[in-house]
Amino acid sequence: KDKDLLTGLARGDADFVDAIHTSTCGMGTRQRVGDVDFYVNGPASTAPGATNVIEATMRATRYFAESVRPGNERNFPAVAANSIDQYENNDGAGKRAYMGIATDFDLEGDYILKVNSRSPFGKSTPAQKQSTYHGQHQAWKSGKNQNN
Repeated sequence: KDKDLLTGLARGDADFVDAIHTSTCGMGTRQRVGDVDFYVNGPASTAPGATNVIEATMRATRYFAESVRPGNERNFPAVAANSIDQYENNDGAGKRAYMGIATDFDLEGDYILKVNSRSPFGKSTPAQKQSTYHGQHQAWKSGKNQNN
């Protein structure tokens, strides 16, 4: 095997590899590549609300970025499962986890979660109560002061 060949991210490339799959039917892969793999809407799906494979692929970074904001750390709850049916019927291993900044470094396996089709993407209640990033900055973009 050529050591200089780029083959993608894999378990063992770092102390902990956390993979967020948002485009398994496009540019991404269904294959488990991390210590923990999060499949948004299941392993045979794409990110809801994304209109093309590039946008779907980029959603992984947007989800992680949203999880970093204070108060959003646990807005992406996931369940250990191997299929969307197993997830929806709660037939998985019963383990729960959080995708994003709050992911436990001891976690292993496949997890499925559902997200919103637009920001805020996290399904937990605190994220639903927040205005979106774009909404908070819309007044700045239009030159209006939000405080007036």
